[in-house]
Amino acid sequence: MGHITIDIIEDNDMWEIRFIDEGREYPMIKEKSYLKDSKEQGHLSV
Repeated sequence: MGHITIDIIEDNDMWEIRFIDEGREYPMIKEKSYLKDSKEQGHLSV
């Protein structure tokens, strides 16, 4: 079972999201507004 870490990058108003599964890392960077406005809020696809 993987887990998700979220870091806030203050400099450019972005989220850095990392989905980590069995030692493999799937980085994603999204604008905060994307996550806030997304209909899929709380659900991330990797």
